[in-house]
Amino acid sequence: MEPPPAPEDGVLIYAALNPVTKDLDKSITQFNTVHKDVQIEVRDYSDENGVQRLLTELALGQVPDIMEMHRFGTGKDTAWAYDSYVDRPEGEYRMPYRQMAQKGYLEDLWPYIENDPELGLDGVLMPPLKAAEVNGGLYMIFPEFSVTTLFGAEPVVGDRWGRALEGLPERYSTMLKEKTFSTLIGTEHMPNGQWGWTLEELMETFSAMPEDSTVLRWDSTRWDVFSMLYAPMLEQYVDMETGETFFDSQEFRDMMEFLSTFPDEFKTTLSPDSVRAETVDRMLDGEQLLEAGTLRLVQAVTWLDVDWGAPAAFIGYPTADGSLGSYFSLHGNKLAMGSTCRNKEAAWEFMRKDLTERHSDAELRDMKGYGNTRKTCINLANYSQAIRFDLTENLWIDNTTGRTAAFSGPLGERLFEVDLPNVYDLARFEMLISNTARIYWPNSDLSDIVWETMGPYFAGDRSMEDTIRNIQNKVKIYWNENR
Repeated sequence: MEPPPAPEDGVLIYAALNPVTKDLDKSITQFNTVHKDVQIEVRDYSDENGVQRLLTELALGQVPDIMEMHRFGTGKDTAWAYDSYVDRPEGEYRMPYRQMAQKGYLEDLWPYIENDPELGLDGVLMPPLKAAEVNGGLYMIFPEFSVTTLFGAEPVVGDRWGRALEGLPERYSTMLKEKTFSTLIGTEHMPNGQWGWTLEELMETFSAMPEDSTVLRWDSTRWDVFSMLYAPMLEQYVDMETGETFFDSQEFRDMMEFLSTFPDEFKTTLSPDSVRAETVDRMLDGEQLLEAGTLRLVQAVTWLDVDWGAPAAFIGYPTADGSLGSYFSLHGNKLAMGSTCRNKEAAWEFMRKDLTERHSDAELRDMKGYGNTRKTCINLANYSQAIRFDLTENLWIDNTTGRTAAFSGPLGERLFEVDLPNVYDLARFEMLISNTARIYWPNSDLSDIVWETMGPYFAGDRSMEDTIRNIQNKVKIYWNENR
C-alpha cells in the first residue's frame, strides 16, 4: 500500500470514516476561515477498504491529527453527504479504541476538558466519560449517550437501588430528603444494598415465577437471550490486550445451560404492535420477568411506571459480581486526537464544538414525544437544559386523539395518562446514570464465533466441555489474527 502524502506545514488531517456531511463541511470551512495559520484537511476513509487502510497507516506510525472512531450504517441505508445521498459502506464499524489508546496512538483529552474555559471537569456529565476511560485516560469524546438496561416490575424483581442516595448531584439533595421519596425507595426496601444481580440470581428469581412464565418477551429465542446475557459482558471473557480467555468458568457453563431452555426459533403471525401489547399484558400479570430498554429521556421512567402499573426497577444485565449491569451507548460523532498531532490546541478547538453546542428551546420543542431521537447531552449545561425541558414542557401528544400527556399508540385499546416527570422519576434517572460504569463495545465477530460454536451443543451433538474448549481455541485464533 502506498502511504498517503505527508501533510504540508500548518495542515491538520481529519480522518473521515463517514461521508462528509454538510454540517462537517460547514464546521471545517468556518474553522479554516478564522485560522489562517492552521487549516483542517479531510482525508477520506469512507470507502469499503477505508477502515483497514487507516489501521494499516496507524501501524506504520502515520497517525491523523483528528479521527472519527465510528462508521455508521449497514450498507442498506443511505448517508447524507455534502450534496446528495450516498450509499454507506457495508457494515457498521467501530475503531479498536481501547487498543489504540493502549498502543499510544491517541491523546488523553482529560487535560483539555479540564482547562477548557467553557467546560471544565464540573461542566461535563462525568459517568459516561469515566466509563470511556482507558487506564485513567480519556481518549475519545462524544456529544451524547443513552443508557441501556434491563428493567422489571419492582414487586417482582425487588428494589435493587442499594446505595440510592450516593452519587447524585448536590442540586437534588433537598428533594431527596422529602418523605415521599424516602417512602418510595427508602433504604428499608433495599435488601443487602444491591444494585444489580448475577446470572444465578436471575435464574433463581425466574424459577420462582409461575409456570409458563418467560424471562423476556414471550417470543424470545435462544439468540435473543444470548444477545442479552453475553454481549454486554464480552470483555469479562476475553482480554483483548493479552488474548487470554475465560470461557472455562462456572458462570459461562450456567449461561449455556440456561440458554438451552429457550427455543431455537419462534414464529408468529402477530404484528410488532400486537407483540408490544402482549408484552405489556404479561408484565402486568406477572408472567414476564424482564424487558430490555434504552432510556434517553426522563419521561421514559414515567412512561414505564404508568405502562406497568407499578414502579420500574432498573436492575440491569446480570454481571459476574452482581454490580449494576447497565451500560452507556455513545451517540453522535465520536472523535479522537492523534498523540502526534502537530497543533493539539487547534485540534481541540475544532473537536470541542460538538460538546459545547446547545439546543434551543425551539429545537427541543420540535423533538416531543415518546421515542423521539434526542439523547442525553454530555455537556452539563446542555443536559440540564434538556432535563428542565423534560420536566416542564415536553408533554407527549397522542397522534390519534390529539390529547396531551397521554400515550396509547401500539397498546391498542389501552390509554395511559402520562403526566410530566416528578422528582422521584428524575432521581431514578439520575441514579441510573450515576451508577452506570460500562460502555457497550460490540464485537459482532466474537459474538458470531461463540454463537456458532455453541450450535452443536444445543443440538445435542457435542458436550459442554468440548464446546468450551472449541470456543477458547477459536477466540484465540481470532485474537492472533486481529491483534
